[in-house]
Amino acid sequence: MQHTDYDVVIIGGGPAGCAAAIRLNQLTDLRVMLVERDACKQHQIGESIPPDTRVLIEVLGLWQTFQSQHHDPCLGSCSAWGSETLGYNDFIYNPMGHGWHLNRKNFNHMLQNTVQNSAVNYVNKTRFINSQPHKYGYKLRLKTANNNHSVNTRWVIDATGIKASFAHKAGARSLHQDHQVCLSGFFNQGEADALNHLTILEATTYGWWYAARLPNHQTVVALACDRHFMQRFELRKPFNWLKLLMAQSHYIAPQVASQQWQENSLIINRTPSCINSQITGNHWLATGDAAAAYDPISAQGIYKALSQGIKAAETIKAQEQGSTTALQQYSLDIQQQYAIYLDQRNHLYQQEKRWQHLPFWQQRQQPVWAQSA
Repeated sequence: MQHTDYDVVIIGGGPAGCAAAIRLNQLTDLRVMLVERDACKQHQIGESIPPDTRVLIEVLGLWQTFQSQHHDPCLGSCSAWGSETLGYNDFIYNPMGHGWHLNRKNFNHMLQNTVQNSAVNYVNKTRFINSQPHKYGYKLRLKTANNNHSVNTRWVIDATGIKASFAHKAGARSLHQDHQVCLSGFFNQGEADALNHLTILEATTYGWWYAARLPNHQTVVALACDRHFMQRFELRKPFNWLKLLMAQSHYIAPQVASQQWQENSLIINRTPSCINSQITGNHWLATGDAAAAYDPISAQGIYKALSQGIKAAETIKAQEQGSTTALQQYSLDIQQQYAIYLDQRNHLYQQEKRWQHLPFWQQRQQPVWAQSA
């Protein structure tokens, strides 16, 4: 076992974890380690970001690098929601301009490369096992393919997504609003069949479909539904997912009918609305989806991850400088943001009244809280 001392260990190398690492490196001289389990995922949902994300990218000092990656502009959205007729919501009046359809792989690499080129010790292909109290903080057990490591740290930032691996081992529990899942697949566009620069949203009796163009002549299509619906219709099988898309979608199916399906591209993610019962503790805090996860209908996933990762770093800096309230304020801020999100989410789902008696819509128009591990 190797024993190494750090001031901060960040568990998770997604946007939230990388944002925290970059910001800590900007603001402090703390010894920081970022532990990532798998930085090479090929496909991930969360492909579009709103215009205001530019402010966060600039805070991280990455605006010029981001521009050089040539992400496609996102000019807004159109949706068949509450009506069979498409409605439009564009960014023409947004002072920040348009949003972006991300090349998510390049975006993640930008964040990860920035961490690797800083004073932060970036460790990939390493898994967090457990922790135990240490004289000055925590001793973390980490596992790689070849050996184990024991790392001592004064602070822990949990950025492990909805698994909230450290927070849950510290006694926190996820308070769930629902247990939605999202099934995403990818298509290759031809020269004549590319989508326009608007995302498309289409409500159905059992959930909703989403489609957006991506850089490199790709299209992502996603279905958000309840887990029992996915199981009932065996949607884990790409054939069944594609069959449902082509049979039930009025607007998205024609857009991708001539595009080439990418074999083995279907991925399934849990996309619940949930918040941890405990967001901070003794010398630890959760950030991003490890703190609170939002329904992708909100289109806030990446923005929230960057924003909270930055705030997590600033909170630790404040605590290190003697603040006795920064942790508490960080937790309160996330709880207040989540409450605002729930109000907005509930309002949005209530706009769809065609099927309010059906399970998917009924559940989201009359939310019931539950607690689960």
